[in-house]
Amino acid sequence: MSTTPSPEPRLLDVRPALARGENLFALIMGAKADLEVGQALHLIAPFEPIPLLAHFQAEGFTVETSLVKPSEWHIVFSPAADQSIASALRELDLRELDPPGPLHKGLAAAARLARGETLVLHTRFRPVHLFEELGAGDFDFETEETAPMHWVTHIWRVASSTL
Repeated sequence: MSTTPSPEPRLLDVRPALARGENLFALIMGAKADLEVGQALHLIAPFEPIPLLAHFQAEGFTVETSLVKPSEWHIVFSPAADQSIASALRELDLRELDPPGPLHKGLAAAARLARGETLVLHTRFRPVHLFEELGAGDFDFETEETAPMHWVTHIWRVASSTL
């Protein structure tokens, strides 16, 4: 079985955006949403963004930081090896969960979608509350009842922002 090599890390130097007063969190989250499956994000910043490190780690990324010179930090956020495999599958059977379990699990899985990826959810009911949460324009979805008490919902990201 051959493995596909991970794509080169995406480089994002936020120092010019910071100087312009841009929203760095939105910029970084947009870059994260645009990552390919298995791709790392290489961030260059004038400081070590401690809260951001925790945010990425909570989502399963490994984090490597290094101070290259004063006011130049290099931070590499790499998806865990099993995260690349899981992200290629993107199918969850949530029929055994009681509300609000499917809502929370569905939102968490949708938040990890890269643009162009599709998530397939299996639920016992039409997930209308999930649709309300996803309805901000970042996602599109379709759902159908394939059998009694078995709804299949396809969700895909159409914009770069995150939940």
